[in-house]
Formats: sequence, structure tokens, C-alpha cells
Amino acid sequence: MKNLIRLFFSFILFSTLLFNTSCLPQNEVGNFQTFEGQIGTIITYLNLKCFRMDADGTLLSSPVLNQYEVGDRIVSSFSINYDDQTAGVSYLVAEFQSIEKIKTNPVFDITAIEKDTFKNDPINTFTYSYLSLVQSKIYFTTQTYFYASNKYHSFDLIRNNLTTSDTIKLEIRHNAKLDTDNQHVENTITSYDVSTLLSSVPIGGSKVVEITYNVTSAPVKQYITYTRPTPLD
Repeated sequence: MKNLIRLFFSFILFSTLLFNTSCLPQNEVGNFQTFEGQIGTIITYLNLKCFRMDADGTLLSSPVLNQYEVGDRIVSSFSINYDDQTAGVSYLVAEFQSIEKIKTNPVFDITAIEKDTFKNDPINTFTYSYLSLVQSKIYFTTQTYFYASNKYHSFDLIRNNLTTSDTIKLEIRHNAKLDTDNQHVENTITSYDVSTLLSSVPIGGSKVVEITYNVTSAPVKQYITYTRPTPLD
């Protein structure tokens, strides 16, 4: 029951992160709206570098995006003046207040020989995790909280390929690098490229993905159903 409650609050926090918006002060000219903590990918559209939001696929354009590479995953906060947009285009011009590149890691298969290669230090909690399709890439993105001093902690996503279950079983593995700090809480957002695991799902088909987190209180399992969408015309 505690695990289900944790996952419920994770969903609420994830929804809050992706859809948290607010209006700018009234002295600003135009119909402004700000968006905070939006996660997405840099893509090319009409020879422009655009930020494609995971939340709803909205495309945003800004000169500041030119410093990033196509395929980069970023988390950002920005404002949009809806009165200052060009009619007939499929993107919105945005003014970015903050941009931070997100780590993008591969997924590793775990075998009997490699079983103890990946550390499994506990984390405090996770606030959200979800799957997103960006062109030909499928990402699993999660935010984890953990105790840390100034030491670098690493996170890996591993697949248990020793099971014959039809469910794809994944685990978040945390390596605290022998950090014994238990006072200061840090967090990190990481995207994992799981395209090879889900690219074979047919259009309209579904696959269940199980993700296990070694949370301090007790291991938590999350289940996400990935359904491959029909391509847009």
C-alpha cells in the first residue's frame, strides 16, 4: 500500500512539473505565460533548432537553442508571448529563462556474470518517471533524490535479461561511490535511451515495462505501459 501511495504522489509531482505554468506580471506587454521545469529534446524543424516538449509535443524556437546539438535532452523554464507569434507555422517563439542539459545514458543488460558489477545503493525517493517517443528515439526519464556530499554519484539503468517474462524488467542502480553523507539531499534528472527495447513494438501494440527503485524504506516497483502511436501523416 505504501508503494502505491508513493507512486500516486510521484504521478502528481510529475504532472505538476510538466504542466506548471504561471502568468507574468501585468506590466509586461502581451499575452504571456511561463512554463517551468519542462523536459524535452532538441530537434531540427524547417532548418531551425527547436525544443520539443515531452509533455505535449509543442515545438519552441529560440536563438539560444543553437548552442545545443540535435538530440540533446534538456530541462528548461521559458515564457511565451502568444500575441507575438507568426501565423501558419507549427512552432512557438519562446524566451528561455533557464536551460540545463540532461544526462542521456544507455541501458545495460545484466547477466549472471555481471550481476554484481552495478552497485545498488539506496535512494531517498523519485519524483516522476515516464516514457517518451521523440522521432526514432524512445526515452525513459526519471528524477531521483539521494543523500550526497560533494562526491559524484552515478546512476545506471539495467535490464534483467535473465528472465523469460514478457514484461521488460528494468532497475535503477545507484553508485554512491562510498559517500556516507546522510544529511544533504541532492537530485538528478536522467534520460535513458530504451529504443532497442521497445522499437519492435508494432504500431498500436503495447508493452509493459517494470522499473525497480531501491528506495531506502523499501524497494518500489513502477509499471508503465508503452503503446506505440500511429505515425502522423
